[in-house]
Amino acid sequence: MKVKERDYYFDNLKAVLIFLVVFGHFLKPVKAGSEIMHATYAFISMFHMPLFIFTSGYFSKSAYKNNKLNVNKIFLFLFLYVIFQIMIYIIDVIDRKDVFIPDFTNVSGAPWYLLAMAFWYLMIPVLKEIKPKYGIAISLIFSILIGYQKSVGTGFSASRIITWFPFFALGYYMTEGQIKALLNKKYKYAILTVALGVVVFIFANGQEFEPMYDLLFSKKSYHSLGSAFFLGGFYRLLVFSVAIILSLAVMHLVPKKQFVFSYIGKDTLQIYMLHRILRDILECCGFFETFNFTTPLGMVLFVVLTIEITILLSSKPISIVFNKLCRVNVNKILVPKKPECQ
Repeated sequence: MKVKERDYYFDNLKAVLIFLVVFGHFLKPVKAGSEIMHATYAFISMFHMPLFIFTSGYFSKSAYKNNKLNVNKIFLFLFLYVIFQIMIYIIDVIDRKDVFIPDFTNVSGAPWYLLAMAFWYLMIPVLKEIKPKYGIAISLIFSILIGYQKSVGTGFSASRIITWFPFFALGYYMTEGQIKALLNKKYKYAILTVALGVVVFIFANGQEFEPMYDLLFSKKSYHSLGSAFFLGGFYRLLVFSVAIILSLAVMHLVPKKQFVFSYIGKDTLQIYMLHRILRDILECCGFFETFNFTTPLGMVLFVVLTIEITILLSSKPISIVFNKLCRVNVNKILVPKKPECQ
């Protein structure tokens, strides 16, 4: 039996995306006062999570086989979510020098993705039973409508989970053949030309464009638009379109062959969790206030720093420990087997 050759394309894609996640999160504390950094943050934010979620959806197909859902995977996401929140809580306590009750329901930062993955995996049996065009359409309708809800907020990340679900559903339904069709060279230059125009617009309107990300990608309701709130659904569709264009451009630029950084794409979850912890520790220590990253040299050093952090967090010792943690059968711990009658 011939062993299927590893698809290095997706390793490369995930490696690029996780670097952008690290870069974007580390950019938050240093972008104030720099228009180029604000524009860069707005640019990255427009596509890196939609494409990351799309990729997660694409690789989630194995979670539901023979009418059986991999419940342990869902429990694992929830388990990692709790650990993530506790680690952030400990750093917050040290930073504030004050003990407070942790709120696991109010999710405003990076842990939301783990909670979202648990919910999206629960939805896979539903997606399986619905035709792709209907599944994507329904998820998109809910994504648009949630923005009209005034009470939209960070409670259990419900707004984010619903808003971003269409990207997960799209990835879940996408087949290998359709991916290859999307990456057909005959579309490449047209997509890159349109994407370049979008990039120019974002960098020309960086600081004005950045607040739209929070509004249209679920942190705020459309009511923040004032009298134009009824147009919120249209604006969200427009921004989704921009996200898809930029995502397609990135997908066309990512190499298909094995590269020196390909291995990073194999273990992105550990980087996702640990980089945020590291950033909070550095922020707590005043690291970002000590160095000026807004100068040309500072920006270069900042890029080098985030590359080194990504490489460090993907190192083998960290992978071994994290993979052991991920192999824990959380389902058996939470629901122990009843002892057999003697």
